[in-house]
Amino acid sequence: MLRIEHEILLWLQRHRSEFGNTFWWTITQTGYSRMWLPFCAFLTLLPVTQQFRLPLWNALGIQAVFVHVLLKKGMKRSRPFDACPEIVPVGKRPKDWSFPSGHTCITFVTAFIFLQYGSFLGPVLLAYACMVAFSRLYLGVHYPTDVLGGILLAILILALTCLFWL
Repeated sequence: MLRIEHEILLWLQRHRSEFGNTFWWTITQTGYSRMWLPFCAFLTLLPVTQQFRLPLWNALGIQAVFVHVLLKKGMKRSRPFDACPEIVPVGKRPKDWSFPSGHTCITFVTAFIFLQYGSFLGPVLLAYACMVAFSRLYLGVHYPTDVLGGILLAILILALTCLFWL
């Protein structure tokens, strides 16, 4: 399986362009929690998000614990560029562990909460979350299973949040 993931990342690397590098790097930068959390704070100030402010922040808190405390430190999966020297990442090399993709998880958690509560922003945030997930692969900083793990974890977090808040 790891060989297939390396091949996918190497294929993406062979098809990079200057425009693509800049575009996907910009998309991925907005998925960092230091950018994403202020954006979520702004969104939850809108009157239309009043009914799901607390569930959203609850879900984001669960996401932080699962991703950064339990899974990344527990799994200790190397980044693709560390395991396969042919993979050259675009931009700065992340120094933490690879699994799961925190960028993917945080953006999908947000999108799923907005979808769950019927917000008109849900589909837009879902499309954006897909772009963030792809950017992590394009830039060579995550394996496809890291991204998939982030999405599946976001679904689990949505289910836990719904159990508590609905």
